[in-house]
Amino acid sequence: IAGDRVVGFTRSFKLPEDWMRKQESTKLLNNILTSISRLTFLTLLAAGLMILVHLVRAGKMPWGQSAKFGILLAILKLLGTLNDLPLSYRNYDTSTPLAVWKLQVAVGMIVVPLVVGLLAWIVIGSAAGLYPDAWNFLSRTARRVWRRDALMALVVSLAAGAGVARVNELLTSVFHAYAPIDDELFPANFSTPWPAAGYFLSIVTRTLLLAALAGVAIYILRSGWKRRAWWLWAGLALILASLGP
Repeated sequence: IAGDRVVGFTRSFKLPEDWMRKQESTKLLNNILTSISRLTFLTLLAAGLMILVHLVRAGKMPWGQSAKFGILLAILKLLGTLNDLPLSYRNYDTSTPLAVWKLQVAVGMIVVPLVVGLLAWIVIGSAAGLYPDAWNFLSRTARRVWRRDALMALVVSLAAGAGVARVNELLTSVFHAYAPIDDELFPANFSTPWPAAGYFLSIVTRTLLLAALAGVAIYILRSGWKRRAWWLWAGLALILASLGP
């Protein structure tokens, strides 16, 4: 802006290089928290693999039914990747030949949906194996119940999101010197051919995966609570520590 006129427009702004160097500098506390975060992830992954092996050995893994969801999410991810294709040019490194870079993008467009579909197949199958009655939510008789539960979950999630945003605002006002800065003024999805479709595909994929992961996590917590297992408290301590600054 020059005076009272707009003379230029940009979708982002450049952060000071000195500030970037300080933020990217490695510190002992950051290394410790990073190691704890990785240990927490590996612990949860190990617990999930143990549950998967138990379900497979017991013959409770619904491979056929969960495969349908895996194929569905793979297709949705492929469509979302095609919609986000114009955004991939932002990450083009001019030191890489254009033909090689396009080949990498093409391989990623094939591999990523396959990985998402495989992950959905395993995660949704594990959740359905732990909760066999979950398939009943597709029946007409159960729609009244889960519609009401979905409405309540929507209200609670919106309230929780508003509360978390308020807490983040309060912490930012107190510890403003350490507040992260988002250098993107507008969502990148607005630059895609179909922004609404991109958001919808992402929401559907995340909803199914996160719901299945939440079901598995709840099962792990309930099992540890019933058995008074020491690893439950150790895992919770690791999770709390990994949320540090």
